Amino acid sequence: PAGGIGWWPQKMVTFVDNHDTGPSEMCGNGQSHWPVACNKVMEGYAYILSHPGIPSVYWAHVYDWNLYQPIQALIALRRELNIRSDASVAVQVADASRYAAIVDGRLAVKIGPGDWQPGAGWTLALSGDGYALWKKSTPDQADWQRTVVFVYGVTAAGQDMFIRGGIDHNYAAANLGLSCTASNYQCALPIRHNNLRNPTTAPWKQNEQYLDWYGSESGQSSAALGTAADWTTKLWPASWGAKRTVALDGYGEEPLNQYGEHYWMLDVQMDCSRSANGWFELKTFISNGPGWEADISQPGAPYASGNHFAQCGKLNVFRRGEAQPVTISNF
Repeated sequence: PAGGIGWWPQKMVTFVDNHDTGPSEMCGNGQSHWPVACNKVMEGYAYILSHPGIPSVYWAHVYDWNLYQPIQALIALRRELNIRSDASVAVQVADASRYAAIVDGRLAVKIGPGDWQPGAGWTLALSGDGYALWKKSTPDQADWQRTVVFVYGVTAAGQDMFIRGGIDHNYAAANLGLSCTASNYQCALPIRHNNLRNPTTAPWKQNEQYLDWYGSESGQSSAALGTAADWTTKLWPASWGAKRTVALDGYGEEPLNQYGEHYWMLDVQMDCSRSANGWFELKTFISNGPGWEADISQPGAPYASGNHFAQCGKLNVFRRGEAQPVTISNF
């Protein structure tokens, strides 16, 4: 948006009128130096209470103008959808008869007499003279599906593989109406680990809620350099000693691994509703030496990136530093 909220919204107090600029007890009363037209006041509140910035409500409007109920409804909707001071805005149309925008990908607002609707998948939440607001019909409806990722990477004793990933921040801002930060996790994928049996990696997985770009989460071990993966193999030869299996030990022989040794496995329930049309990115890090894998350019990726792209709810198999996936398939 134009103005201060498009520059530094976290520091911008927004308001419709105050005792210097507008009327006081009634329309036409008070100083009224630069008043908002009396019949446009609620359009103003529909804007500031749905957009970035720190909105301020004028006491006289609430109590003298008897606008408590419609203003309170806008405040409640802002809180319900967690619209913050740094919310992202994707303007849909702006002309002489209407202004429409989608805020943070979950709130749609139209101001003015012109016609506009956000389309399918939205439910009208509030409306009044000259304004209407919609929210997603099923906001934050989770779609938990088992998702497995294998990544081939040869390691030595004392080295472990970690995975970071999610949705690219710039892509999310331009295409999904999201304003992703390291604190709001809007570009992260909620996960629940299916494998907590490996005594080495299980402590790193405790209190982890997301596959993300940012490292250890609050309450998670600082030794977790991302989301921990578990070493697997197609077959465990007798020469290696007592057989270890993912089913019993959390690492070792794994039926889904039809590829060979050194395929590190991430096995989680993932909220696919938070993916980018079913896709998410990932990149691996091997501790104590190899570090980050090189950038790649995966054929058929949904957008440009130097990372692997996996599909939520599927079996995804990659090799470190190689652009072409081994497979992306159904279980």
